[in-house]
This record gives sequence, C-alpha cells and structure tokens, in this order.
Amino acid sequence: MTPRACDQCKRDPAEWALQYISEGKPSFTLLGSHYRGWSIKARLCEKCKDAMQKGQMPQLPDEHDAINGTRYVLKEYP
Repeated sequence: MTPRACDQCKRDPAEWALQYISEGKPSFTLLGSHYRGWSIKARLCEKCKDAMQKGQMPQLPDEHDAINGTRYVLKEYP
C-alpha cells in the first residue's frame, strides 16, 4: 500500500497529523499516534510541518474551522 501524500505539497509522504486539541493552537502528532476523537485538519510531510511551524506557510486553519470540521487544502501548488 502506498503512503498517503502530503495534503500541502502533494509530493512527499504524509507523516504528521495537524489537529486542534486546545483552543486555537495547532498540534502536530505522528500519524498513527494522533489523538483519537479529534479531527485531522491536514496530513503533512516533515518539510511542510516545519515550514508551517516557522510561519512560512499560509495561515493555519482557525479555531472556528477546527470546531466545525471544515476540510480544505492549505495551499495549491501549480
């Protein structure tokens, strides 16, 4: 079975789950060790996770989106 591609770059395999566990603060956990019962907002590769934490990616989903379960692509690449 092929690993799922990163939701951000669509190239590298996804390793990290972006979840909102506490109010408005994103949590990054390894897929398979993510928090059950909390929705995964995006599945990310290592590079995209690091860039997102450093603020080099588009704005993260806000708490309202996290609560309502909105699912979307964080950034489109040409």
